[in-house]
Amino acid sequence: MLVLGLLGFVRQSGRHFVHPSCPYTLEFPPWPVAIGREVIREWGTRTVGPLSIQILTPTQCVMDRLAAFYHWRDRQALDQAVAVTSSQDVDLDAVRRWSTAEGHDGHYEEFLRAVRRHS
Repeated sequence: MLVLGLLGFVRQSGRHFVHPSCPYTLEFPPWPVAIGREVIREWGTRTVGPLSIQILTPTQCVMDRLAAFYHWRDRQALDQAVAVTSSQDVDLDAVRRWSTAEGHDGHYEEFLRAVRRHS
């Protein structure tokens, strides 16, 4: 992580790094990257200048936030999942399938009600 320091990034906490002129937080999760029990096999990409970085898709982002809500009852994570769903193209069928596989059908319905209220 020495290279990140040379580039001006500062460790925010754990695996997260921030830079004062970069709107993105860098995270270096353990491998393989998974959301709940689902290993991520495909990534979204974002082009930043001459670089292309791998990021979670909006759907994967929602599942990640819902994992925090489902497993730790993190209400702020639920709000974040709703906010992403309201502003991005999210595959709700994929989120439903993932939620069912995680054993959280009831919490998915709570998420869906929150999305509808936010619309």
